[in-house]
Amino acid sequence: MKEDDNPKAPVDYGYGPGAGIPKAVAPSAVAPSAASAAAIPNGGAEAGAKGFFAAPATWPIIPIHMVLLSDGRVLSYGTDLTGAQGAQMNYDVWDPTLGTGSDAHLTLPNGTSTDIFCGSQSLIGSDFESWTTYKNSGDVLLSGGDLTVNGVRNYANNKTSIFYAKDDVLSSAGTMKFPRWYASFVPLRNGDKLIIGGRLNKDTLSRAAVAVTPEIYHVNLGWRTLAGIDIGDAIEYYYPRVFLGVDSALYFLKGDGHLLRLTTSGPGTMEDKGIIAAQGTAYRPTVMFSPGKLLSIRNNKRVQVIDLTKSPPTATDVASTSTDRIWSNGTVLPDGKVLVTGGSSSENVLTGVAYNAEIWDPKTSQWTFGAAAAKARLYHSAAVLLANGAVLTGGGGAPGPTKQLNAEIYYPPYLYRQDGSGEPAPRPTILSAPEIVKGGGYFTVTLGANEPISKVAIVHTGSATHSSDLEQRHLFLPFTQAGNTLTVRMSQNPNNTPPGYYMLFVFNSAGVPSVAKIVSLPRSVL
Repeated sequence: MKEDDNPKAPVDYGYGPGAGIPKAVAPSAVAPSAASAAAIPNGGAEAGAKGFFAAPATWPIIPIHMVLLSDGRVLSYGTDLTGAQGAQMNYDVWDPTLGTGSDAHLTLPNGTSTDIFCGSQSLIGSDFESWTTYKNSGDVLLSGGDLTVNGVRNYANNKTSIFYAKDDVLSSAGTMKFPRWYASFVPLRNGDKLIIGGRLNKDTLSRAAVAVTPEIYHVNLGWRTLAGIDIGDAIEYYYPRVFLGVDSALYFLKGDGHLLRLTTSGPGTMEDKGIIAAQGTAYRPTVMFSPGKLLSIRNNKRVQVIDLTKSPPTATDVASTSTDRIWSNGTVLPDGKVLVTGGSSSENVLTGVAYNAEIWDPKTSQWTFGAAAAKARLYHSAAVLLANGAVLTGGGGAPGPTKQLNAEIYYPPYLYRQDGSGEPAPRPTILSAPEIVKGGGYFTVTLGANEPISKVAIVHTGSATHSSDLEQRHLFLPFTQAGNTLTVRMSQNPNNTPPGYYMLFVFNSAGVPSVAKIVSLPRSVL
């Protein structure tokens, strides 16, 4: 759609297939690390009301795709080191605890030679056969992306790769049945991954150019197709917005407002629930802010809450955003609010650029302004929640009005004192929590001090690209407190918490969250 159809010849980096063992790209000596990005900086007088954007930090690539790893680092990819389209050459792993300088980045060659530009990615959960036989994962599944045919880009590939987080290595891992470019990964309640949509080739958009049949990936069994489902739409191939509902079904919210209900047993089924929502596009975010409830930014500043817990599902208008934020990014925060960053009133041009963050409160259904960023975040930008409660925002370009080889960290208001000092607020601390938690079960959290805790929340780690993050989901958990010990209960509905990695936050009486402990909710293996 918006890709560069006239790219220059790829740069020869001196590695790749047949070129020997790939070596890490040496970090530049020009930009030493700043203080740890995990620390909260002084944000000035308005930080308690609007939060604070730190100064832009140089990024080795345009981070079109971002994934929060199970150890709190961020995997990003999308372009080469000059910011040109293509991810067949390199990817980057950033460690927030080391700051934002070049030595906080591990920029590595993509030894698979697969161009994962505009592909799909999802964090693989851990497996267990019993509570004494446990296998940690935390790797990333990557599928599809761009393909160059006879020197022409923007076809599609069917390759699958896995990023092995322990070794920071990207390796080939077989193929899907269908090539897919711009497809979505959707986590299922059993830990499998559904991939849906995507283009097959560069031809004029038609049914023949779209991957109409979804596939499911099992970490041990590989791929299988869902022949009973046919999305059959030449428009809705583009990063489809599909979410796991509280009833085990998947719900596909289309741009024209149609809602499809999908099931994945056997060959799968598809039911059209009719038009329930206003007109929208894939150029604006839709996020699951609570189990079965979506905040969807539609066209022309219109915003709706889609309630999948009702039968039939409903769409309700809430307060509009201040401007039409095309190519903005939505991020669910630890307190259950939704942050929207970036975008512009005209698609991917510097017209009506939305520099200010906006935060939506589900209790009031209203928006408040956040701090202003320094950079325009338009097409090919992304945002993910970090374990310290801040949000990494970055990218934009390839193509675009500017190549944003940089990122900015947004620190929300809950991280600051409310006295106008701009100083970071005192935070509760998690001294210990289990590495793995069981759905429906109880677990114990030990606090660093005996102070009243007001809320406990879990947020699924994010995986963001192209105004879409289908991994995030937020849930407040019931708990009891005895001194500096919390007894917390996970949700009893596995549809609320599909297997994966979750950030566990506790909040003090002032509503300030702790730094998260990342815990694993494993899947059963066959």
